[in-house]
Amino acid sequence: MTQEWKRWIPLENIPTSMYFVSITEDSNCFKIKYNSENKMVTIHFKDSVLSYRSTDEGKLIKTWSQLNEKYGPEFYAQWSMFKQLNSDYLVWFPEQSCGIYEHYNPEHYIFKGNDIIIDVLSTYSPEITMTYSTK
Repeated sequence: MTQEWKRWIPLENIPTSMYFVSITEDSNCFKIKYNSENKMVTIHFKDSVLSYRSTDEGKLIKTWSQLNEKYGPEFYAQWSMFKQLNSDYLVWFPEQSCGIYEHYNPEHYIFKGNDIIIDVLSTYSPEITMTYSTK
């Protein structure tokens, strides 16, 4: 099974360079916030998600090397939101949950910041909003 990354384009003008601000999680929603120059990008899952993980961008050396080899550096360096097909994470989660959520066909979202990468498994797409700050 070959892992495949696809750029995810939920909105026009998504910043290519973002910095992690926060994660908010409760039983009603899951939100990730990134900052980019004069924009705040909010990724809002209206319910809970199946699973998520956060990794320091600098610790994903193997991932960046593989992406560089397969797609070239511009593919991931010039974009911040992806979906990953056939990912190890999509294999790992059903094994850990004994297949309870397999029939929901979860998707693997990746939100790439300049410092923190957030992987999310969800059965639905998040809402993405951008607000402009007036500093």
